[in-house]
Amino acid sequence: MSYKSRRLQFQKTFSYESEFLHRSIIEDAKYDAALNSEFSNHFKNKDFSEDEEKYNHTIKMLFHQDYRLLEMVINNLKIADIELIHIESRLFNSKDYSDATINGLIPNSLEILFVFNCTKKAYKDIIENLSKEDKEYQKLTDLKIKDEIAEDIWIPKHISDLDSCNHLMLKFQPEMASDHPGFHDKIYKSRRMEIAEIAFNFKYGDKIPRVEYFESEKETWREAYITLTSLYKDYACKEQLIGIKKLEEKCGYGPNDIPQLEDISNYLKKTSGFQLRPVAGLLSARDFLASLAFRVFQCTQYTRHHSKPLHTPEPDCIHELLGHVPMLSDAEFAEFSQEIGLCSLGASDSDIERLATLYWFTIEFGLCYENKKIKAFGAGLLSSFGELKHAISNIPEHRNFDPQVASVTPYKDEDYQPVYYVIDSVTDMKEKVRQFAKSIKRQNPIRYDPYTETIEILNNKKSVCHLGRVIKHELDTMENSLSSMLTF
Repeated sequence: MSYKSRRLQFQKTFSYESEFLHRSIIEDAKYDAALNSEFSNHFKNKDFSEDEEKYNHTIKMLFHQDYRLLEMVINNLKIADIELIHIESRLFNSKDYSDATINGLIPNSLEILFVFNCTKKAYKDIIENLSKEDKEYQKLTDLKIKDEIAEDIWIPKHISDLDSCNHLMLKFQPEMASDHPGFHDKIYKSRRMEIAEIAFNFKYGDKIPRVEYFESEKETWREAYITLTSLYKDYACKEQLIGIKKLEEKCGYGPNDIPQLEDISNYLKKTSGFQLRPVAGLLSARDFLASLAFRVFQCTQYTRHHSKPLHTPEPDCIHELLGHVPMLSDAEFAEFSQEIGLCSLGASDSDIERLATLYWFTIEFGLCYENKKIKAFGAGLLSSFGELKHAISNIPEHRNFDPQVASVTPYKDEDYQPVYYVIDSVTDMKEKVRQFAKSIKRQNPIRYDPYTETIEILNNKKSVCHLGRVIKHELDTMENSLSSMLTF
């Protein structure tokens, strides 16, 4: 069963009673990992029948230039009535194997990849048969079965595939947790349902519908806007200050009205290539991070309850528009955000959890050094009056940013963080995360094609050659530019 069918089977309905709104992106990643693990264990341990669903398997094998072995494998597949979908060969790379595995192999031994379609029982049987053949004929000792490649995890291939991302609110149920400020407010609950419908009905290519905000919502925005922006001069990084100023000039940012997502999205496309997409509330961690890979930020349109203008138990448009959007208008920070998204595509549940934690300690609660002072760039800080002051103070621990450490650091969702990570610059943070990405295992390398807004999987000669031509063209452009500069 593919990951896509599994994720559809475990769609979550929205309920304040289950405290989804109190969970962070990290908690959601942990929840999905536990749920998927439980499902996988159930799936692996079930009794398999001949009419069980078939799905694709991939194995790699090493051959000592004895093509009779290849014929033997193909015959085994035929006998088992297994459909061979794809086969390709390459010279083996010793870096992929242990010394014990490659002992005795000559330099031009072949590594052959098989993709075939069958039931899980048939897959187990064929692996067992191949292993028996290897043991029975000692002269076939160069036949080695490499570990099965990670299971088929569905990833969006085109930006329109984000339409398939699962809202955690498949049916809006506003019976909020009793400690939520809007628990007893029927008008607020109804309003949340009304705005949520915009996100549920939105599809790729649509213009984002405009919201006619109530006066109470505008007043909530006004108080939060004035209070938070008054702190930015002393506490926010320069990218945030520049971003807010330009948004005031281009998108109608200001205390008197709530800016519209469609206007902001069009502006971001011009400045950093990012765009906004309306979301009803929370997405799964995997789907949220996948959106970033396409330079799409999932953005809420509702406001926090008017009784608590400086506090919200969940992300709202004040958090998104004041915390995230100004930073996403910075081209380099936008590139960093996309890097985390690209890292998540095809990653395991445990790696999604690490990436969600990394997102938490950078994009949500990150700090930076600026002229020997500590400033905030994380959206969770820039949209929180109290925690912004707390984070910059001497109360919490400030650690130099190390993605390997930050990605496994415990966090606080219900209170201020005891630990914050401080970067030297966005450039340095981006480079460290690129190195961190090498520790994430996935089936194939990928790249984002901004012209077609697609994810290209680099798993064949054609795709790699195309990438080479793209890189060569960019290098030629750089060389011509440098030559022109030196001429003058």
